[in-house]
Amino acid sequence: MAFIGTIAEFDERKEDFECYVERLAEFMKANKVEDDRKASVFLAVIGAEALSIVRNLFSPATPSSKT
Repeated sequence: MAFIGTIAEFDERKEDFECYVERLAEFMKANKVEDDRKASVFLAVIGAEALSIVRNLFSPATPSSKT
């Protein structure tokens, strides 16, 4: 399935996280991403730096084990 549009990785120099989450929610809505896949899409698009922070916050669990 090809996505409609693209979503860039999170960059705190360009926007705050709340705005990013809002854009991501609209991206997922436009692409009819099912609830059970939303966490996977989020982790795939946020970028390496943000993913590293998320991984540290969930440690020792993995982000993919969360909803």
